[in-house]
Amino acid sequence: MSGKRMFGIGTLLFVAAALLIWPLVPPPLPKTIRIGTGPADGRYRVFGERIANRLRTQGFEVELVASEGSSENLARLQEADSRLDVAIVQGGVADSASAAQVEGIASLFYEPIWIFHRSEDPYDLMSDLRGKTIAIGRPGSGSAPLARSLLAANGVIDGDSHGSRLVPQGGEPALAALRAKKVDAAIFVQAPTDQMIHHLFESKDVALMLFQRGDAYAARFGHLNVLHIPRGFVSFERDLPKRDVQLLATTANLVMRKDTHPRLVPLLIEMCRDELVKGSMLAAPGVFPSIDDVDVPPSEVAVRYFRRGPSFLYRYLPFQLAHAVNRMVLLLIPLLTLLYPLVKGAGPLYRWIVNRRIYPWYPVLRDLEHALDAAQSPEERAEIARQFDELDDKVAAIKVPTRFTGEVFELRRHIALVRGKRPADLKSDPTAG
Repeated sequence: MSGKRMFGIGTLLFVAAALLIWPLVPPPLPKTIRIGTGPADGRYRVFGERIANRLRTQGFEVELVASEGSSENLARLQEADSRLDVAIVQGGVADSASAAQVEGIASLFYEPIWIFHRSEDPYDLMSDLRGKTIAIGRPGSGSAPLARSLLAANGVIDGDSHGSRLVPQGGEPALAALRAKKVDAAIFVQAPTDQMIHHLFESKDVALMLFQRGDAYAARFGHLNVLHIPRGFVSFERDLPKRDVQLLATTANLVMRKDTHPRLVPLLIEMCRDELVKGSMLAAPGVFPSIDDVDVPPSEVAVRYFRRGPSFLYRYLPFQLAHAVNRMVLLLIPLLTLLYPLVKGAGPLYRWIVNRRIYPWYPVLRDLEHALDAAQSPEERAEIARQFDELDDKVAAIKVPTRFTGEVFELRRHIALVRGKRPADLKSDPTAG
């Protein structure tokens, strides 16, 4: 068998092995990443745009999908034909059913919970809101389910025997309803720098309810944290708040569909880390992003990444190139493992194939030797001499690679050696016949 033919067989074996292993190799990265954010004027949208800009520098197309907020984002992630890959979702929104269908990537920043009420009605505890009308946030937002769960823990349920009413209003409409005394209290989940919070503090007819039992809430609700807001934190100029206050805060979390490409997880974590590296008013540098405070099951890739950091390739190569090299390595390692015994056995197999052209003549030579020993008459020995000549001609005509020529000459030497046992009788007479 020629070297070209062996090379062809090796190539076919390599391709066959590649086809077997290919399904085990991670799929290529998606070209487009769809991120669920929130209202156009909300913090989720702003943060999503910053992450999108960073992703675009890595060669991705990014689509930001606006929504009413966390509840709508979470619902969209669970749709069978979801248009979202990842979304920003407020902690405390997911129930057990929805949490089982998504995975957490990281918590991003604190979101304080503010409860403002009419100043003429002093409320010290959330349980004091029984029988009152409360604005809990607009439909589709994360504020509404969070507010419902906190109020329910205090015995305040929409339509209960005390006459409690939970109104789906948030933002400016909730502030206007509070000022117009259409609601007794309103719950907001917003950053302290938001102008809405400034307006609420500046309103003389509304007051902030203090969470007197913050540690108890944090212990009961795993997604809640206690924040201590010092005097003047919101505004030095207006001295807001005018005293130290204790607040509860949830976290904004980056979550994904379970079938989202796992290799995007480290990339998104790094993008968030670059964006949050300086910290914020509520969190020191290095606090976020974090795998803590994510109230849906965290992605195993995210947990592993936060513990170990990026691999060698992703630490020193551009992301797209690192992923391509990683896929190639994952393909080659099992291929080489599979092909090693084939490559190792190729040499002996090739030698055996070539020798198959040479060694079958040895039994013929042995038979001639036996015939020679048994020959009695000159005529028999002359016929045997002719057969020796014919055998030598056939062996001389064998075509083998140069490296195996020695085996052919060795066989011809053996033919001459056996024929030389009867040199006088075995010389063929060219004039005979």
